[in-house]
Amino acid sequence: MLYRAIIRHKKPPKRPLTVDVLREVKQSLEDFDGLRPTDARIWPTLKQSSINKSTRGFLWGSLHGSQRIGLFWNRTDTPNGGYCADCGNEMELMTHILLECRSSGQSIIWVLAEHVWHKTGRPWPTLSLGTVLGCGLFVFNDSKGKPDPAAK
Repeated sequence: MLYRAIIRHKKPPKRPLTVDVLREVKQSLEDFDGLRPTDARIWPTLKQSSINKSTRGFLWGSLHGSQRIGLFWNRTDTPNGGYCADCGNEMELMTHILLECRSSGQSIIWVLAEHVWHKTGRPWPTLSLGTVLGCGLFVFNDSKGKPDPAAK
């Protein structure tokens, strides 16, 4: 029982990559609407029912940097060594995959996402890894200024 109590009270060490990604999410959202979310506000958004299960898993993994991309492959003997197979010189990082890579088709997705976003009446945010991973924190209000859950 004592061992279980110690384990319950022992905090896991903070992962440097997770801390960096959370900092980017906080800064991106503060730049967009002036409010800086806390870690305690970010994590529960990954459990929202308005975000499907596979997307929640992707967001959680991206916040922790758990995907086997980029620097992960520098530690192994792989042909492209963590660089984008299509772009060649670009490290295959989540920012590159989601926002920069020309071959992934992401530019089409972002044009469509922007088109849908304009229906919220809010300005289109500057795209960054922080705004993408913090997407669950955006609040949309109805005509009375109250949060509109249907807009998520």
